[in-house]
Amino acid sequence: LGGRTTSSANYESSPGQILASLQTVLSVTLPGSEAGTASGSISCPQASALASASQLCPSDLMGPVLAEAVSQQSLAGSTKYLMLCFNRLRDEEAVCGKRALVPPLSSVLSAARSQIVTCLASTLQGVYHPGGVTFSSSPLYPLITEDTFPPDLLGDLVNYMASDPASLSAVFSPVLRYCQSEAVRSRLVSPRFQTPLITLSRLMDVKTSSGSRPIADLLVCSPYWLPASLTQAGGVEIVNLSFLGPFLSPTVFPEEDSGVAEQYLKGDTLTVHMVKSATGELQPMMEMFRKQLHELFYPILVTKSSRSACLDWLAAALSRNSKRQQLQANERLVAGDGFMLNLVSVLQLLAMKVKQDKVDPLYLYTDTCKLDTSEDSRIKTNSQEFKEFRDKQEKGKEMNFPTECWWLTLYAHHVAVLPIIRRYQRRLRALRELQKMVDELEKNEHAWKNHPSAHQNRAMIKKWKQQIKRQSKSKTCADIGLLDEHLFSRCLGFYSSVCEHIMRLLDPAHPLQPQLQPGQEPSELFKLLPEWVVDDLADFLLFGLQFMPAVVSNLVDHGIVTWLLISLSNTHHFANPYLVSKLVEILFVVNPSVQDKTGEMYSRIMTHPLCQESLPSSLMKFYTEVEQTGSSNEFYDKFTIRWVTCIY
Repeated sequence: LGGRTTSSANYESSPGQILASLQTVLSVTLPGSEAGTASGSISCPQASALASASQLCPSDLMGPVLAEAVSQQSLAGSTKYLMLCFNRLRDEEAVCGKRALVPPLSSVLSAARSQIVTCLASTLQGVYHPGGVTFSSSPLYPLITEDTFPPDLLGDLVNYMASDPASLSAVFSPVLRYCQSEAVRSRLVSPRFQTPLITLSRLMDVKTSSGSRPIADLLVCSPYWLPASLTQAGGVEIVNLSFLGPFLSPTVFPEEDSGVAEQYLKGDTLTVHMVKSATGELQPMMEMFRKQLHELFYPILVTKSSRSACLDWLAAALSRNSKRQQLQANERLVAGDGFMLNLVSVLQLLAMKVKQDKVDPLYLYTDTCKLDTSEDSRIKTNSQEFKEFRDKQEKGKEMNFPTECWWLTLYAHHVAVLPIIRRYQRRLRALRELQKMVDELEKNEHAWKNHPSAHQNRAMIKKWKQQIKRQSKSKTCADIGLLDEHLFSRCLGFYSSVCEHIMRLLDPAHPLQPQLQPGQEPSELFKLLPEWVVDDLADFLLFGLQFMPAVVSNLVDHGIVTWLLISLSNTHHFANPYLVSKLVEILFVVNPSVQDKTGEMYSRIMTHPLCQESLPSSLMKFYTEVEQTGSSNEFYDKFTIRWVTCIY
């Protein structure tokens, strides 16, 4: 036994046992295998002859056996065969137990694993099937999607090919393209619509022993990752032409995909049961889908080599859709609501753990900023002051990930969530107008039923009712997509961090409870903030208090309440009085006598120290300023501030 211990010798495998293990793993009959071993299902006469003649040791025998086995099968058959060999290898290690840990069997099984991986790499590059490999399809894709492809085999394959980018691209570029083509064909109502997304997420997460993610690097370096904008419709192009666009496209909004309305809202009449059933099924489905999207982006962003390209993609998706914020945006040039809500959800999940002390408040004013806010109105500065401040900043300043992620998420709310809210409100107004016209015409039917215009009036009523049916289905789909408690919860959570950021600008030493002197001027960074930061926050709270009052009231935290009261106690911080009036309107709406489901939020406001200390005097001052402006016919415009001043 030489230097070997007795215990290891007891687990040493005989030559017959080694050949039996190889026969089981490769599913090829090998002469000399231990009696009782199941015969192989694949015939390899040349390799069997080598084994019979004992010309090769078991470790060297595997290469010829695998080469002969795969060369007699199709590309797809060979790939599946090698995958099954790897699975049988793991099973054989478990069956052999301690014998699999002791040489020579341990060495043979380790060599078998390496040979399977090497043969699989050669097979997928077309070595055994010239012309069988195409750029847009891969035999790997169906195996990975069926969840039968072992993760450690995928890891071994990537590790083996990582040092050769050309070979890695030859094997995995077709898989990536296949994923994308499947995503293009998938709709929210498609069976297993998440399959391409899950498959891509799995590929992105494959790491080498050094911690790199070669497939993620391959993806972000590909020409179809982020193509240059070709037309004015850059927002639509990023959905249809960039690699990740189709993965974020599943939507409940009928303007982008009529499948949801057709499947869940069939018929001419919408019933309460039908709407509840669709909502109960689709909202959890969308939440799971968005969490899976986060799992796709996370490994790309956490890998340093692919992070910058991914941030560029996110910034481009937002910048090319910046026109969505316009009141009369051309919807043919920008991405749809479903894509944008999926995108903002991904950013919300990424920014969830970002701490404000890691966010650089100078980001918007540096030359490395990925967002263009140069034309936006500021809270209390003009464009010239903004440009002068920006020109003074350090050039080429490198920003950390929390900073870029947080500012991108803030901008995403501006170009995604708020435009959807405004469109939802316009849709409601249009529905009310249509119903009002139908009611008025039907109410006066006795006056025109014998008139020559009667036929035309009845045709108009019929037309308007058909429009009401279509608009009602669109409105129901919008309810499902927008009035989602999970989405609102994330929006409020992020806007809480926005409030903390603003208060940190006002008083860096006390960001959670700013200590401001009466009449104190705000910091320069506060004055430089885009006006839409406060405007969007106020509009979102007002919308939520109107359509989801209980959710907003329960989830609004101390930070949002403190920011609201700080802002109302220091109205001189804002150059635009309409911003202040929106904040006052929040106080108006949150009162239980106006909205009976907002008791929690009202209680937090009334018990806050600022409500007793400085809010009443500030409201009275603002009331005086409002009363002294405008003409007498603006009485009703001033009613809200009068009412709020009285009750507070």
